[in-house]
Amino acid sequence: MMHTVMPMEVIFPAREQSILLKEMPYNGVNLLVEQLPDGRKRIERIISSNPQDFLNPQMQPGTMI
Repeated sequence: MMHTVMPMEVIFPAREQSILLKEMPYNGVNLLVEQLPDGRKRIERIISSNPQDFLNPQMQPGTMI
């Protein structure tokens, strides 16, 4: 819960363009990725119940694949 006098638009600014996210497998783990205009993909979220997947530096959010 957040108590503030600031308008919500200031705290949570709208993105200039909507992001298209897609679920895809990568090295046996399901990931939520953003498709970039140059063809690469950026990892947004790891979808796994295995804690070791979250410790893998190759699958950290923000990593390009």
